[in-house]
Amino acid sequence: MTLHSEPLHIIHAEPQIDYALVLTAGALVERHMEAVVPRLSAEILDSLPVSFLLADAKGHLRQWNHRFQELSGYADDELRARLLPELLLCATALKVENLPAEATLVHRAGHHLLVLLGGTERCDGLKSAPDSRWLFLSIVDLAVQRRIERKLQRLAYSDSLTRLPSRYRFLERLNDVIRRTRNASGAFAVLLIDLDRFALINESLGHAIGDRVLRALAQRLRIEMSEQDDLARFGEDEFVLLLPGPLDSSQVIALAKRLQDVLAKSVTVGQHQVRCTASVGVVLSDVRLESAADYLRDADTAVFRAKAQGRARVVCFDPRMRQRSQQRLELEGCLRRAFEAGEFEVYLQPIVALASGTVSCFEALLRWQRPGGLFTPESFIAVAEESELIVMLDQWVLRRCAELLVTPEGQAQALRIYANVSARTLQDFDLPGLLRALCAQYGFAAERLGIEITESALLEDLETIHQTLDRLVSDGHRVVLDDFGTGYSSLTHLRRFPISAIKIDRSFTAQLEQDGRERIIVRSLIDLVHALGLTVTAEGIETEAQRVALLALGCHHGQGYLLGRPQPAAVPSTLTSEARA
Repeated sequence: MTLHSEPLHIIHAEPQIDYALVLTAGALVERHMEAVVPRLSAEILDSLPVSFLLADAKGHLRQWNHRFQELSGYADDELRARLLPELLLCATALKVENLPAEATLVHRAGHHLLVLLGGTERCDGLKSAPDSRWLFLSIVDLAVQRRIERKLQRLAYSDSLTRLPSRYRFLERLNDVIRRTRNASGAFAVLLIDLDRFALINESLGHAIGDRVLRALAQRLRIEMSEQDDLARFGEDEFVLLLPGPLDSSQVIALAKRLQDVLAKSVTVGQHQVRCTASVGVVLSDVRLESAADYLRDADTAVFRAKAQGRARVVCFDPRMRQRSQQRLELEGCLRRAFEAGEFEVYLQPIVALASGTVSCFEALLRWQRPGGLFTPESFIAVAEESELIVMLDQWVLRRCAELLVTPEGQAQALRIYANVSARTLQDFDLPGLLRALCAQYGFAAERLGIEITESALLEDLETIHQTLDRLVSDGHRVVLDDFGTGYSSLTHLRRFPISAIKIDRSFTAQLEQDGRERIIVRSLIDLVHALGLTVTAEGIETEAQRVALLALGCHHGQGYLLGRPQPAAVPSTLTSEARA
């Protein structure tokens, strides 16, 4: 047998077939073979991931690895006595330009194996004669390869934990439905089901229990499905459902709520009772999107809206949501650039004793100075809270407050400042550690820098937040509960958490002059808080009549434009000396 004598080149795989192992093995040989007489060490050959052999121009076998011996069944002396055409039967000439190609390997026992060949040629030194060329071949057992491919396909199409179809399978199915309905009458709906705060189950009870809960919930959803429905696991704590039409939004929303009820029933795992709620995003096919990825993108947008509304909601996608999502993404980019450019400022607003007018302390308020004007947190803080930006901003405000608590000469000022802190900072950041470091660096007492939190923050990771607040209070910092009475009020919060004061929301203050019932509610709140030994501050005081009314109701401190507008805090010495503890 004479080998083809074209210049050396490595055979590349055809794009539709995966020859990664063949090419990898060939590359390994190329890196290690000697320049003059091809001779590979047994170590190198045996380390290759596939069967490999080396033949000379006349077809004599010169080297092979143990994988080839295992595949072919021949001993070393038997292989030395064989020619390449006796072992490998090819439909075409065994030339480099014909590879990769399928061939038949004649096993020592007499049966035939279908194999895939790949390889390269190399000249013996500087010679170019046909008999000076060497052929390096890699051999892959196609039966094994195809078993692996079938296994990989099963893994790609099925979720190993829940036994539901996988994300890949669902996208394939949805794209097929989109193609079939594009030019024909037909309708469908896509539902993305996101388990609310499922990460907390994994963190508190462990991933093993979390997996058992997921399997139980997947089984519940499977029972609710008809034969025409397509259910799949889409993410760590997400399921996705394809419903055939025709369907209107009311039907789909009714089904989604039924599924929510099914999922909300507690799951018993050992000694644990676990309950999950779910937020559901719905996209109907009448929006006529181009691909499965588009439908899932919009379903995710609807889920985001459902979670923003308080979780455990069903939201049907509206194209206007996509525009708002794009605006949020753009705003987040602007916020990151603004933080790096130093465009944020701290303003201070006084909290005043209503009877004397004396400033008791200050609240630190974040402002964004843009070319178009000064922006308050209401216009950007919700976007910041969706990312780690809120933690960065909270830290920056606290550091700025620490600077304000000392004079330019480094002396501690007789001021008290409260800074707003997000739930994410309380959960994901060592806030007590930062405040200890600031107190040590600037030399002020911990009681001079307090924090304000909203009631909604207390609905997050209760245990973590409770521990953080306990550490802060034990260090001497004070904690104020802001916006009290705005929908999440609970006496449990006042009893369980180490709160030293509350702020009555401005919505109550605004109604004092017109609504007698509002006065009764505010008086009840004030009396209750005082009975618990806490102080009360009323927000949003804008008229003298409101100040007088609150004072008569027993509220001793207030905040609002009547008492003092927020002012830049650029120069510590400009702060009023009346701000005493």
